[in-house]
Amino acid sequence: MIKINYNKENIQITTLNLEDVFSESQLPLHFTFVRQVNNKKLWDIRLMANSWATFPDTEMVDVIINDNTGKHLFTRKWNVLMEGSLIYQKLWNFCNNIENSKGLVIGTHNGEFGEWVPTALKEQSEMVLVEASKKQFEELCNNFKYNKRVSLMNELVTADGEDVLFYEGGLGYTNTILKRVIEYWETEPITESLRSSIKFSDLITPDINWVHMDVEGIDIQLIMSLSDEKLDQLGLIIYEYNNSGPEERVTIQNYLTEKGFTNYMEGGVGMAFKK
Repeated sequence: MIKINYNKENIQITTLNLEDVFSESQLPLHFTFVRQVNNKKLWDIRLMANSWATFPDTEMVDVIINDNTGKHLFTRKWNVLMEGSLIYQKLWNFCNNIENSKGLVIGTHNGEFGEWVPTALKEQSEMVLVEASKKQFEELCNNFKYNKRVSLMNELVTADGEDVLFYEGGLGYTNTILKRVIEYWETEPITESLRSSIKFSDLITPDINWVHMDVEGIDIQLIMSLSDEKLDQLGLIIYEYNNSGPEERVTIQNYLTEKGFTNYMEGGVGMAFKK
């Protein structure tokens, strides 16, 4: 009757013989695509029988189905173990299977998606969430204001903790200390400001056992700034390599292998874990 398929690149809705189940007043059915974190509406469409539609995003997107009268029929929720990537699943299981799990997330954006988000929503782990953009941080606070296991920091993080130039896109989504990165991705006006920063290694307190980073080009630099002692306490590291060159990617894989980690890379995101 109704098929909802989460593919690698999109969500596909297919309707069959709806008239066999629904009355004329109930049709067409109303499909709404929303962010799982905050129920923010992304798109909606009405479909009759023997129709189809696709939505070009799958990451943490739910599908709400109402009939034509507004009655709620069903919500198909994005599931981390069914639709999540291997990295999503690895973090989920890591936090499920370790006592006193505590993570550090650098570059959260507004918290609507990311491998750490399902774990945060289920409060499976304590987390320190750090975001440099004030706009994104305000949205992050709103999205997780009822979560008792997260603490939030509006801070810029660097390897050495010095004052740096900070570049930010007009909408606050892309922000970085590397001008080349924001000029490559951003179409909105770019602002520049001198900002103080926090030293990355100072945030790796003794109770932190996993780290997630999405810091627009300095992820590898942050990892390699850690002492052996700090690395030894981490069981899982997730980082972005989209804005790093091929040589940097090889370097970090070799480095982490030497430190006892197993490496995995997928779709711009790297993962290092200890078995």
